[in-house]
Amino acid sequence: MSGDGPRTGTTSGGFVPQGRRAARPVAQPPAGAHAAPGAATEPGATAAAGRAWHEGATERIAQQVQDAARRAAAAEALRDELAGLTASARSTRGEVRVEVDARGRLVRLALADRATSLPAATLARLVEDTARAAAQRVDASALALVENRLGAGSALLAAMREDLTRAAV
Repeated sequence: MSGDGPRTGTTSGGFVPQGRRAARPVAQPPAGAHAAPGAATEPGATAAAGRAWHEGATERIAQQVQDAARRAAAAEALRDELAGLTASARSTRGEVRVEVDARGRLVRLALADRATSLPAATLARLVEDTARAAAQRVDASALALVENRLGAGSALLAAMREDLTRAAV
């Protein structure tokens, strides 16, 4: 027996995996209506009832398609807004100013004249710390934006928080 799961039934070709035999359930029209105009009707069903069910299904499907298109457009707008986020930070005494993009990448670095008098290791640490602070700000802005658009219980917000927590470790 292979790893395909339990085998049931016999056919001229032998056993068939159970998962491949099961048919997907098909939506059924309401009692008294038929699946499509011209299909066989149950006793008491009218052609009008079948048409009404069909027309209602068409409207429901059209509404679902419109809803999906709206959600897709909103997701694209959110993605674009998130991608456009930036944040800046400044060292305590103002020797270093940085700006980072939504991914925390350094976009702009400005050094005050007094920064050149600092030892190289001190200046490097200031740049790193200031860039890290800006990255934390852009992360906080992204979380706030997603929470504002989708709500505190959204799956995207939870995934973002989890990713940021994992990255911080």
